[in-house]
Amino acid sequence: MRSYDGRFPALTRARADRAYSLGASLSPRRFTQFGASPELSCVAQRTLSNVAL
Repeated sequence: MRSYDGRFPALTRARADRAYSLGASLSPRRFTQFGASPELSCVAQRTLSNVAL
């Protein structure tokens, strides 16, 4: 959880955010050429906050 010092200017309470992420990658080793191989990656990220901006 990310925390902020003090109160958020538009509210009477402190701002608090939560960030979630999930990732995966695939690197097929049999497709190596010149010592390098391709990599495919994907990341999903979600941030929740008690402040709607």
